[in-house]
Amino acid sequence: MNCPSCDESHIRKNGRKSGKQNYICVSCGRQFIDKYEPSRIYSNQMKEECLKMYLNGMGFRGIERVKGVHHTTLITWIKQLGKMMVDAKSQDVHEGELSGDVYDGLRRSNNPGDRNNSDDRNNPGDRNNPGDRNNPGDRNNSGDRNNSGDRNNPLVGELDELETFVGSKKNKIWLWTAVNHFSQGILGWVLGDHSAETFKPLWEFVSSWQCYFYVTDGWKVYPQFIDSGDHIVSKTYMTRVEGENTRLRHYLARLHRKTLCYSKSVEMLKYSIQLLLHYLKYRSIPIFS
Repeated sequence: MNCPSCDESHIRKNGRKSGKQNYICVSCGRQFIDKYEPSRIYSNQMKEECLKMYLNGMGFRGIERVKGVHHTTLITWIKQLGKMMVDAKSQDVHEGELSGDVYDGLRRSNNPGDRNNSDDRNNPGDRNNPGDRNNPGDRNNSGDRNNSGDRNNPLVGELDELETFVGSKKNKIWLWTAVNHFSQGILGWVLGDHSAETFKPLWEFVSSWQCYFYVTDGWKVYPQFIDSGDHIVSKTYMTRVEGENTRLRHYLARLHRKTLCYSKSVEMLKYSIQLLLHYLKYRSIPIFS
């Protein structure tokens, strides 16, 4: 028997792994077993079933017990999908795409514009002046936007943070989310700490909505970005974003409260959120469907 790495014959027994004899090469230190099982090939249907189970609240080990697919295989599938989704065009934003850095989850509009641009908001103080989008006070205007606004340009935005951890409870991380008060779905999100630096890229996207109001829970970061006249601090009016965050906790085992499941890397948490948001909107797995 020779080492598969250096082809040396000086090898020793080194315990057993999963009931099989394990060997170690004295020359290079490579550990190996005598005979490896051939790689299993899974059908697209099996992949889709396993990933749907994952996106409906089951952990990797639970899926392994039910379907017989090793948990590391499931992790590999999710990483592959996550990387593909980062590189792919966003399916629900015109001429926008998902970035691969801290901006993951942010949908960039075609023309974010300047909040103080006179073309976008000529007279925000005159709420009784008739007109189109230049007068946000005219809610009965029959122009381009109805009373609730279109999905990607909300009239009222809600912002919130979902707390979780990576590795241990000492390593806290926050998922910042932004939603339209009048419609379902998370429009933008970012992962990071609880600071203004993390929130800044999300706000650069959200500010392009030019909402009448932004509703938050009063966290000290928000007043640094949102004008006091446009800012509403009230948990009462945050039912939409709180509901969306609750759905994330419900559908991802790693976000459950009081659970044995947790995230071991920011990368897997990011990919899982990307995949879940796609699944909640389209009810399909993006690659295998």
